[in-house]
Amino acid sequence: MTQETGGARKLSARQKARLAAAERAERFERREAERRRLAEDVILRLDEADEFAAETERLVADLRRDRAARLTEKSATVDALVVELLGTGVDAAEAAERVGLSQAEVKAARRRHAAAVTPETARQRDEEAVVSHPS
Repeated sequence: MTQETGGARKLSARQKARLAAAERAERFERREAERRRLAEDVILRLDEADEFAAETERLVADLRRDRAARLTEKSATVDALVVELLGTGVDAAEAAERVGLSQAEVKAARRRHAAAVTPETARQRDEEAVVSHPS
């Protein structure tokens, strides 16, 4: 009888060892699954962040291009208005004082405007003025 009890204990110890090993393996698998899920989430979030950064860079570049174009247009308008003011007979010093620019800035506006106005652009401007203000 001693052997049966001893044999039963050995079998029971083996079963316990197998159960313990199965539980350890199950815990290992759960931890591994969680680690894989977390790693996948990290990779996904990194990809999303990269895409967001690229999209915002595109938007910023578009805004900068638009800003540059608008500033160029507005600067050209200012230059034309300064030249128009000078055309009323005021000198550069008086024009500068009236608009809050330095004389050098007034003279630079005149130079930029003269460089921007070619015979072709002057003719187009005159044609547009005739169309918008018919006699």
